[in-house]
Amino acid sequence: MVNTIFDPELRKDIIQRATSIHEKCEPKWGKMNVSQMLRHCKLWDSWVQGYGEWEYFNGDRGLEFEAAALKAITADNTPINRNANASNLFIITEVVPDFELEKQAWIQRLEAYSKFHNPTFIHDFFGFMNKEQIGILAYKHNDHHLRQFGV
Repeated sequence: MVNTIFDPELRKDIIQRATSIHEKCEPKWGKMNVSQMLRHCKLWDSWVQGYGEWEYFNGDRGLEFEAAALKAITADNTPINRNANASNLFIITEVVPDFELEKQAWIQRLEAYSKFHNPTFIHDFFGFMNKEQIGILAYKHNDHHLRQFGV
């Protein structure tokens, strides 16, 4: 079975790991500091869940390529590669002023997956995704950034 954010035990584990993040965590890869990662993840999860003002659009890739890439990433529990490209929507370069506030906001977004419902979601690279695919990708995305900071 492939890990999904919709599994209550796996979501609980992700939340516990997110809770253990602290301001002195250093990245094992990538350009973001820990505060920027918190904002990146909070915004990404808000986008997936439909919290806020988002315009969903299908990227400029061919449907065949998108489908193959989505199938590959959701097929098993292989983690997302280090330094994987991020959508321009979620590249955080500014200083994030309140670490604890950002962390709590991200944890709230993680908890909100327990009542996920966003039938209008369209990923800007993969295109339309079913709920199962969304759950797998959300788990992998959050796990990726927790591993990035050693938790």
